[in-house]
Amino acid sequence: MKSEEDRLYRFQKACDCIQSHPRNKNFVSLIEPNRDIFREFRLIYSTDDDEYRLGNIKLSEIYTKCSSLIKFYYGNGLLFFSDQIYDSIINNKNAEICIDYSFIFDSNVAIQLKNFMFGNIPSPINRFFELINYIKLHKINCDIIFFILEYMQYAMNPKKPLIYDTIFAFKQFDQLKCTEITSDFKQLLIRIDKNIAAQNANLALNIFNRDHNIQLLLHYHSISYMLLLKTIIIQKNSPANHINKLSELINYCITKTGRFLKTEMYFAWKIFKFWKKHKYLQQIVNINSDQKATNRIKMIRRTSWDLFSIRFQEIYSTTNGIGHFFIPFFVSFENKLINFSKKCPVKCLIVDDKTGMANTIFEDDNEFNDDITKIDKNILQQLTNKKNIRARLKNNCHNNDIENNIMTLESEFNKLF
Repeated sequence: MKSEEDRLYRFQKACDCIQSHPRNKNFVSLIEPNRDIFREFRLIYSTDDDEYRLGNIKLSEIYTKCSSLIKFYYGNGLLFFSDQIYDSIINNKNAEICIDYSFIFDSNVAIQLKNFMFGNIPSPINRFFELINYIKLHKINCDIIFFILEYMQYAMNPKKPLIYDTIFAFKQFDQLKCTEITSDFKQLLIRIDKNIAAQNANLALNIFNRDHNIQLLLHYHSISYMLLLKTIIIQKNSPANHINKLSELINYCITKTGRFLKTEMYFAWKIFKFWKKHKYLQQIVNINSDQKATNRIKMIRRTSWDLFSIRFQEIYSTTNGIGHFFIPFFVSFENKLINFSKKCPVKCLIVDDKTGMANTIFEDDNEFNDDITKIDKNILQQLTNKKNIRARLKNNCHNNDIENNIMTLESEFNKLF
């Protein structure tokens, strides 16, 4: 028990060191004085002091030439830390760093790819071809798992063939050897047998349905959606300041999930405090009262997937195996989301592989944490008590509880209109 508490304290101390480390100081000045604190942890640290390359591709170049990429880390350089890397450098050896990366398509991009492979004109056409030509030119891995997650509810419905067709189209695109793809793509069209498409889709979806990690991701999304609903209800119902709103939401989060979900609380804080400054947040708060109730709910659910993309990238980055690092590149044609993501730059991702703890540290985490210290004293005490923290880390709420909470919140949300 003592070792668990010590490790938890050390992890939080490591997060504090990262948050307080100035951008204008180098990585060595973060690690060297705190070597024992960072022991057994992995870090991906963003910086502007270095130019990171994925093979022969500069990180800054990727964002310049692919305007649809959402930047997860703020800088053009990435620095990696693990015990193995540190020990190799100390012993004057070459440090071997296992790094994977992928372009993760959001649902709209995946569907536009399906349209293209089925002989239709994708939209927006210029950005679409900019993206896929860059992928083919540099032989970049890409996947549509995020799309599949979002559309799993329609997976086995024969009246909803979209997911089957998209998976099959993606597999065909993956095999194309073209170095340049233009709007004159008739020579690329492939006759797609709908039966084969269905067979391939069923095979892939059966694998996904049996994968515990996929079900866990869907569970995490349900929680994110529930908390977004509660955030909007609080924002619309309460004239209180953003601190009091944050207090109410944190209390709800701990009560209903048994956890303090930092990433979801961070975005709620953005909504409470900064919604008037960002068009993307304005469209979340200013929901059209003339819409049908079902359309309003669909809009919030769609938005929850947008925000969940950050949590998804965090989870993806932490499940790549001990000693391995994963760099996500999320792809979207939604300009408001791309612009908003620039206001939420990630400074560092820290992972404890032994306990499964991970923390995405944003560049403005100091301001966020400062506001956390101002919330209701009783809630703050509950939040910071070490015994409570240990209990929360071991807690995982049931899907049935979440779904029941969602139904209650959707009903409460519709009553606002």
